[in-house]
Amino acid sequence: MSVVFTSCWLMQCRLFDLRADRQLALYTKPSVLFPANTVDFSMSGRLIFSGYSDSIIRVWDTLKCEHISVLLGHEGSVSCIRMSPDGTALSSCSWDGLVRIWA
Repeated sequence: MSVVFTSCWLMQCRLFDLRADRQLALYTKPSVLFPANTVDFSMSGRLIFSGYSDSIIRVWDTLKCEHISVLLGHEGSVSCIRMSPDGTALSSCSWDGLVRIWA
């Protein structure tokens, strides 16, 4: 399966299957009031990490299509998220000028 995960200014994220040309899942939560700026998958593909303009990183379960956790620590809009090549840590950077490593 060839998938793409998108984030947008509509305060939602979407998972698409490119080969089937269809949307697989919609990740949204009523309490999310700010747009997602960046996304990345866990190494297994089970989790999706998304960074938002409200300085929060949200964790989504791809199988259940549910919001499962938040990572707090930035004071500005989260602009980039990347999973380490070995899958043991997540890095994030923000407009607050900080780069954080979540391990």
